[in-house]
Amino acid sequence: MSQATSCGCAIEFAVHAKFESRCLSGCYRARQVPAGMIARVVLRGRTRVVGRGMKTFGELIAEGRKRVKLTQRELAARIKVEDGRPISAPYLNDLEHNLRKPPRGHLIEQFARHLDIEADLLYFAAGRVPRDIQPASASEDQVMAAYRAFRKELKSRKR
Repeated sequence: MSQATSCGCAIEFAVHAKFESRCLSGCYRARQVPAGMIARVVLRGRTRVVGRGMKTFGELIAEGRKRVKLTQRELAARIKVEDGRPISAPYLNDLEHNLRKPPRGHLIEQFARHLDIEADLLYFAAGRVPRDIQPASASEDQVMAAYRAFRKELKSRKR
């Protein structure tokens, strides 16, 4: 179930909670989210998930950074873009707060290495395909078999 607001923001009901939010134009009011559902809110193109489930890319790197006891500035200095320059601390802050799209594979690999997080988990949270998988070289049958196995695994863990 989804509702849109006059400015194009949306909320999708999918956990029992009262959720209050306003988009940037202030058009959205408090809603009661139905029991057993998770709310996914899209405010001006930014997605927020309310309730249980998979953590966002930003949440994963923020928790990982805190677990290894690094400041944002220290971690940012260790993560290098392709030309060797470090990313900025404000950029890392934006990533951790889901204000930017997750980065490309080159940076995802470095976050995984420095934060001791499985790269595949970060790729999944980022909605990206790992660099070692070449979609062009996979057949339709291979892709379908992989997705079926993935879905089957997720469904079996819910029970």
